[in-house]
Amino acid sequence: QQQVSAPGFVYQLDLMTQAWPQQQQQQDAASRSRPRSVLLYTLCSPAGCYTDWHIDFGGSAVWYHMVKGVKVFLAAPPTPANLEAYESWAGSDLQARSWLGVGLHGAVQVRLEAGATLMLPPGWPHAVVTLEDSIAVGGNFLMSAHLPVHLDIADMEQRLGVKPSCQYPGFRSLLWHTAAHFLTRLGDSLADCEPEVGGALYSCELAGAPVLLEKLQQWLGDEDEDMAGVPEEVDAPSGLLQHLQHMYNLVMVQHKPPVAAAAAAQPPSRFQQEGTPDLDGFYPNHTAAAA
Repeated sequence: QQQVSAPGFVYQLDLMTQAWPQQQQQQDAASRSRPRSVLLYTLCSPAGCYTDWHIDFGGSAVWYHMVKGVKVFLAAPPTPANLEAYESWAGSDLQARSWLGVGLHGAVQVRLEAGATLMLPPGWPHAVVTLEDSIAVGGNFLMSAHLPVHLDIADMEQRLGVKPSCQYPGFRSLLWHTAAHFLTRLGDSLADCEPEVGGALYSCELAGAPVLLEKLQQWLGDEDEDMAGVPEEVDAPSGLLQHLQHMYNLVMVQHKPPVAAAAAAQPPSRFQQEGTPDLDGFYPNHTAAAA
């Protein structure tokens, strides 16, 4: 870790880096109570390895740098049709006797050779073929601009019965910190009367705020605070949600009319709008890739 780090833009996007309180990060590091980091790891793969279709935990984004060798990624956008196909496949015996790639739309093929870096967006189902002995470094991270995708995939993991040890570390606690982070940024922007869109929040973040509020309220209503993942630093979770809802309404309705239109234009969930890029011309030869 002293010699290798994630690209700079990853730290700028990583929700753990941005939303987990800095002072708390230092205390957690000393006490080892902070969730384990998945932002940096090493992968060594012999030629011929194949990783079947999967979605990384919590629908996390992936950065992936090839140090040596060659890999081919097959990836498909997280449209409603693709995610429904993935869930049906992953939750049945089809996984052992069929190749998911034939049922996905808009898939792309990316060849990674030594020196290349891939940024895989959140929620994309993907499979990986290793063509030559390979060494890679990479990591996973959540993004505030894609909260609906992360929450959709987390819900899917619950339906599929994914073990907690295989879910994104500290997922629920991190989203509570995200709510507090959003509240601070909205409060600062209104206090400063900033003219920018959403003050200190981008329209894509504003679009995800109602989804985040709804999910946190659901967790709080369904579970006790420990099961809901409420961090110790959040001593009044219901008050936090009420305050964030109030500040969100102020920004959307009273102070930032253009923001309301921009955020409303963002699809809040994968179930409401496809938003599929036209990538059919790049559909991979699945027979060759599977071999």
